[in-house]
Order: sequence, then structure tokens, then C-alpha cells
Amino acid sequence: MKVYIETSSLIIFLFGKEKEPIKYHEIFSLFKILKSKNVDVIISFYTLHEIFNFCVDNFPPKVLDEVIRLSFLKLFSNKIIVKPLLKREERIIHKNKFVMEDSTDQVHVITAFVNGCDVIITYDSHFKTVKQFVNSYTPSEFINKTKSFLY
Repeated sequence: MKVYIETSSLIIFLFGKEKEPIKYHEIFSLFKILKSKNVDVIISFYTLHEIFNFCVDNFPPKVLDEVIRLSFLKLFSNKIIVKPLLKREERIIHKNKFVMEDSTDQVHVITAFVNGCDVIITYDSHFKTVKQFVNSYTPSEFINKTKSFLY
């Protein structure tokens, strides 16, 4: 099984322990489960850029470099496959297929699709609009729907 984890879930995993404790527990639990199973966890280079930008937007310059370094250390302490930026041709071929409210998230859906991911883990509900191509679930929805596989 291949699982694409979108940035909104990773932001909670990396920075949400205090402000989003319920969601943090969900995504933390999911990472614990995935670590012990034969699941390919995939993110894209776009995700790394978005995490970087989140840090720039939310932390003072005095601590920014260290926060970025520590967030990437935490992220990569997990078995994660990073997929590259999409080729121009891939974006052109697939952009009309994946019509979404937030067009900046098209790259995540296209990356998940071209890499054969079974599901996208996200807290962004607008990913539901492309469910005919790739299902999307919150971490807790995914855990509940795949209990027999994951446990």
C-alpha cells in the first residue's frame, strides 16, 4: 500500500502538539502504525517547501533556522519517500483532470496519482472532490477504514 501524506497533516504532526492535541494524537498514532507495517509513506518536494514556508510565516527569524532543522529531523526520523517536483508534461496532462477549489493542492493529487498512491492523508476537505482518482481521509478516518489491514 502507498499512502501520500499531504502537508496539512504533516504541519499538525510537526507543530500541532499543543494547539491541536486531538489532531496531533491522530497523526502521531498513524505514524506509529505505519512505521510497523508494510506501507510506503510518500510526500513530495512540494511538501518540504510548504513546511519551510510555514516555518517562515510562523516563527521569528531568531529561531527560524533551528525550527526548520528540527522539523525536518522529526519528519525524516520516519521512513518517508520523497518524490520530486512534477515534470512540466505531468502537470499539463493532469491539471484539467484534478479540478480543485485550491489549485495549489493539485500538485499533491497529481503526485499521489502518478506515483500510484492508494490514498491521500489530509485535513483539507477539498481533496474529496477528486476521490474518483485518489481517496482522501483524515488520519483517524484512514485508521478506522483500514483497521483490518493495519492491525
